[in-house]
Amino acid sequence: LAATKASGPSGALPSGLAGLLMSRVERVSDAAQLVLRAAAVAGRRASDDLVRAAAALPEAAYDEAVREAVAHQLLVPDGADGYAFRHALLREAVYNDLLPGERTRLHARLAALLSDVMGAAAELAHHSLASHDVPGAFIASIRAGEEAQRIGAPAEAHRHYDQALALWDRVPDAELLAGMSRGKLGLRSALAAAASGDVPRAVHLLRRIRMLLDRDDAKSRAVVEDDPSLLSRVGERLAYYLLQGENREWFIEALRVAGDTV
Repeated sequence: LAATKASGPSGALPSGLAGLLMSRVERVSDAAQLVLRAAAVAGRRASDDLVRAAAALPEAAYDEAVREAVAHQLLVPDGADGYAFRHALLREAVYNDLLPGERTRLHARLAALLSDVMGAAAELAHHSLASHDVPGAFIASIRAGEEAQRIGAPAEAHRHYDQALALWDRVPDAELLAGMSRGKLGLRSALAAAASGDVPRAVHLLRRIRMLLDRDDAKSRAVVEDDPSLLSRVGERLAYYLLQGENREWFIEALRVAGDTV
């Protein structure tokens, strides 16, 4: 399985293996297949309530469909209120078998269901992006970063903040939606990267923020005027992280940055 996984295009399952896995799925009823498709879009593990709402089946029909999927060893109960696929490759085969429009609609339905759920911002960002709701994914990514910070998961916070930064140019009124400037969001991402142990990534981000804020244009000047301490905070953190490096170039740059900041 490991060898065939790498042989597919872009890491996709080879058609022969995908067909073998899907032959098991095609033995169950249409309702059970609908539940499997909803569960595949929901993720490796999905709550019963979420799959039920996404499948949009009557209650009795849904319960019978889930029972059938479990009986055929396609789904397994996972915890008190959820299900998981028997094997990750099975979920991947079902997910890849979805038509593009069908996949997008299911992701959009799941995003709508998760929009008001506390602690589900990371899932919301994933489903929003997969359903082509870029502004929704942008806002949810920032929320997910904040949630990860609150529970002491800096690597996850950095990943979510970085995703928001990657979406920034694709979102109209990004600063208004984020409630902060691009520089401040970049600083959050850099601090989270450093807290997770990835100091080189933090240095890279802080260098880019300084370049952004040092540009002589109206937007950069407006950001600095709105938050005069931002540039000095970026410079202080950059100098501090550079001093943690072991090469001479970083040390020299740290002295220059510290001088500029002062």
